[in-house]
Amino acid sequence: MPEARTGAAAGPRAWVTWALLGLVVVLLVATFALARAQAPGTQFAGSDSTAVQVLQDQGARPWFTPIFQPGSREIESGLFAAQAALGGAVLGWALGRLQSRREIRRLREQSSAAAQQGAPQTAPETAPEAATGTAPTASPDATHDQA
Repeated sequence: MPEARTGAAAGPRAWVTWALLGLVVVLLVATFALARAQAPGTQFAGSDSTAVQVLQDQGARPWFTPIFQPGSREIESGLFAAQAALGGAVLGWALGRLQSRREIRRLREQSSAAAQQGAPQTAPETAPEAATGTAPTASPDATHDQA
């Protein structure tokens, strides 16, 4: 019998996974190191603020003014993080919903295929109240006072 693998990185290709992970880490560190070396002592500015500054230097004027201005950069950053978290939660919910729909569809197709072949259907084990929609009733022997 073949040996059972334990863990995701087991097997002859485990070194490939670790090599790719190491390469990604090296590329990330190199990117930040090169950016820091090219502009020492400068503060990171986002592309939005840089683009706005370049356009204003060329004489462009804004088309509209913001409706809401956060009190500080920290509040602005926090609101952006909250927006990103909300978007991630919605995306995760949607992907989970799609995956569960696919799983339910697959199970229904399997049960209908089994029914067409005449095989007995095996229902998942459920509590009696789940099947009938009512709570189980206690037997007369089980309900006695323990005074």
